[in-house]
Formats: sequence, C-alpha cells, structure tokens
Amino acid sequence: MAAGRRSPLLRNIRKFIRTQPLGTVCAILILVLIVLAIIGPAIAPYDPAAPEFDRLQGPGGTNFFGTDELGRDIFSRTLYGARVSIAVGFGATIIATSLACLIGVVSGYFGGWVDGLIQRLVDGVMAFPVLVLLMALVVIAGSGLTQLIVILGLIGSAGTSRVVRSAVLVVREQQYVEAARSVGVPTPRILLLHILPNCFAPIMVSATVGLGGFILAEAALSFLGVGINDPAHPTWGQMLNRAQRFVNVAPLQALWPGMAIAVAVFSFNMLGDALRDVLDPRLRGSR
Repeated sequence: MAAGRRSPLLRNIRKFIRTQPLGTVCAILILVLIVLAIIGPAIAPYDPAAPEFDRLQGPGGTNFFGTDELGRDIFSRTLYGARVSIAVGFGATIIATSLACLIGVVSGYFGGWVDGLIQRLVDGVMAFPVLVLLMALVVIAGSGLTQLIVILGLIGSAGTSRVVRSAVLVVREQQYVEAARSVGVPTPRILLLHILPNCFAPIMVSATVGLGGFILAEAALSFLGVGINDPAHPTWGQMLNRAQRFVNVAPLQALWPGMAIAVAVFSFNMLGDALRDVLDPRLRGSR
C-alpha cells in the first residue's frame, strides 16, 4: 500500500524533471540554498561580525570571497545572510498565503456587498507604492526580523488574494459545489473541502513566485538602510549597501551578495513558472 502511494509521486517527479529541466535545476538550487541556510553557522569558517583580517582583501585561501571594509570574512557573512533571506521569504510567504486564502475565499464565494467591500480595501492597499509603504511601516514598527516578516506578509497578501479570488469565482460555479449546497452541506465545510483544495494550483504558483519577491524586498529595504541593521545578522542587501562605497577599490565585495540575491530570486521565479506549466490544465492541453 505504501509503495502504491509513493509511485504516483515518483512518476510526477520524474515527469517534472523530464518536461521542466530549468525548473528542476532551480529546485535543486533552492534546496542547496535552504541547506546552506540551515547549516550555515556550522560550516562558516569565521564569525561574521568579527573583524579578524586585513580590510578589503581579495579572494584567497584563507578567505574564499575576500574581506570587507572592516576585515570581516565575506564568505561567512554570505552564508549567514542566506538564513535571513530564507527566514524572511518563507515566513512572509506563509503569512501572505494564509491571509490571502482567507480574504480570497470569503470574497469570491460570498460575492455581493461582501466582495465589494473587501475588494475596495484591497484596492486601497495596492494603490500605495509598495516600497514606500514598506519603508513607512518598517520605520513605524521597527526593523527587527519578526516585524519585517509580518509587514511583508501583510502587504503581500493583497495581490495574492486577487489570484485566490479569481480561482474561487470559477470553482464556486462547478456542479459539485452546487450539489454540496443543495444537500445542505455547511458553508465552512464547502469552503475547506470543496473550494480551497481545488484552488491549490494557482495558490502554489503564486506562493512560489512570491517567495522570490519577498527575498528581493528584504534585500531592497536593507540596501536602503531601513531593513535589518544588526551586525550580528548580516543580510545580502546590507552587504551591498556597504560594498557600494568601495566598488572602485574592491568590486568583488559587491559581487557575492549580488549573485546570491540574483540566484535566489531567479530560482524561485523559474520554479513558479515551471509549476504553473505543470499545474495549469489549459497549458497541459496546449502541450
């Protein structure tokens, strides 16, 4: 029985690898990034906050990525920065997706004045420039890791809720939902067992793409100086902010965090695109 349950999963994985080679490579890169974020402190050769070497040294045997303007090891700081990016990305995605599902399902299923009221509130949030709104909220609430995750999750839920609502508007008109209503199935049970599971594909794709967006948003805030500024918790955006002042002297100092941000965001975006191709039945039919 266990083997029978595993075989469809293995077939789907093999099919994904065969039909989505770029998505597979990006999934492997994401797994490597997650592993590095988890075991980073164990494999980092030096304390990321301790200036132990000469300043602005190039890559070498002792310092794989060189040192920054204070003599800190850039390789160790890059590994620790992965922890912050992964924590912000997944934490904000969980908050945003959960809240978006609640908003989108209620708005799309009930419709009428409920839908109108909720969508006007969503319009109000989306009308503000995202970066300006994030900076204002971070300044008000503080730049700690927890505050940043919550703020990004709350702001990010607005756009995702539109995706969920669109899927719910289609699913609620299906015959099995009409049948459930006609036999008196309670509304919460319909929402949890009939509506939400059949919106899984767009929710999954939106969450995967949103992960890269949250990582990029955290890096942008740190680069602008309003993100996480704790020296004991280096971030890729914070490293870029410091490196820009010495780009003429040590250009490689900005290369490593920049590459880390680019690889992480690109991988999540391409994985989300691959999942959309696999999960969207219209695209499967066109292929």
